[in-house]
Amino acid sequence: MTNLYISKPINKALTKTILLACLIFIFSSIYNEANAQNKKIAIFGSSVAKGVGDTTTTGGYSGFIKQLLEKRGWTVVNVSRGGDNTDKIMPRYESQLLPEKAKYVILGLSLGNEGIYSPSETTRNRIFERYRNGMLRLIALCRQDGMTPFVTNCYARNDFELPHYEATKKMNLMINMWDIPSMNALGTIDNGKGNWVNGFWHDAFHPNVQGHKEIYYSFVPSIFDAMEAGKKTPYKVRSTRYLQLKNEISNQPLTYIPDDTIHSFAISFLVKSPTKGTLATIKEGDHACGIILNNDKITYRAANGSTLSGDTTQTNKGWIYVVISHQWASGITSLFVNGQLAGTTKENLNFNKFILGGNGGEKNLSGSVKEAGYKDLLIYRSALNIDEAKALYYDQLLQSSLEIYAPLDDAVYKSGSKANNYAQSLSRLLINSSTLTSKEE
Repeated sequence: MTNLYISKPINKALTKTILLACLIFIFSSIYNEANAQNKKIAIFGSSVAKGVGDTTTTGGYSGFIKQLLEKRGWTVVNVSRGGDNTDKIMPRYESQLLPEKAKYVILGLSLGNEGIYSPSETTRNRIFERYRNGMLRLIALCRQDGMTPFVTNCYARNDFELPHYEATKKMNLMINMWDIPSMNALGTIDNGKGNWVNGFWHDAFHPNVQGHKEIYYSFVPSIFDAMEAGKKTPYKVRSTRYLQLKNEISNQPLTYIPDDTIHSFAISFLVKSPTKGTLATIKEGDHACGIILNNDKITYRAANGSTLSGDTTQTNKGWIYVVISHQWASGITSLFVNGQLAGTTKENLNFNKFILGGNGGEKNLSGSVKEAGYKDLLIYRSALNIDEAKALYYDQLLQSSLEIYAPLDDAVYKSGSKANNYAQSLSRLLINSSTLTSKEE
């Protein structure tokens, strides 16, 4: 019988090969675990964040977000619990949130569970401050432990009255001033009094599945991808440059087409023009809505044929601040001009495309404006209320649910390229004209 003999050099070579394979396996496992953690999001909140009110198996607005993001390579876990507020949630921070080792955290708490529903103004003010301080503490803890926080803004309840609604709006404006990404849940199913829109609530404290879906639509789909790409929370860009349109040939000089479904939305921009015509167009299906300047009035021509008009005689160095806001759940469209409500109308809009600087060839609208200056284009995935429209007019940037923030201060506008977008999204404002120019004030 022949004995099998392996020489020492071969033994050494085999050993090295095995060791190398083991090292590759170990480092590959470490890399895969780290990479999985980098793409992990934890939702940490109370009953609405948990999905209460959604009687399907989706899991509420959090479940819809989970479905969306998991198709894009993210892992999403929900460690929310009914009844939590900024105090009650703290014991669960170390025991339930930290073990998930998530890179991002969606914080889903609101003023209702905090106890804002009180007849006493003194108590409401104390609760307001407790919520603010509690949220800031949670945000600081998340950052301290290597997680990036994201906030779902305060939302409606059917037992809210005017003082509670005012506190909710005030808190949301405050959250917009924090250096943190957020989503505007209130604007999607608020009836204008702080209560849920009829047909979109399960009980006094929770939306139904339709309500949860509307809240979900206020979430910017590419926001976490944008943060992974290094985009920061946007800040107000103060520039002396603006976009100049003159003798434009194209009827759609700049366009935005959403990659994902939009229900509620708001569009805001500053404009000045010595001429009349259609300043901007919203296309929805076979219909189009227009924002038109004529005889010192800004007019919104709705899809249903009705019109809303706002006076422009009180302008800031010729600039007019226009906000058009549509809430899908109620079907209410509002026009704000220079921080004032010009009027509302009811219509059903399905946002397909936005055009800045023209009428898109739509025959039901006036001709495209021949000359105009534009700056600070903002497109939101939620409706805005009067307080938010005023905040924009008084030069506060609102970043909740912001999909497009184009200051329109680009040095050059090249056809086929995209304008600068400072919002935390990967959405694009496309340039379709070779005659647009940058101008100094």
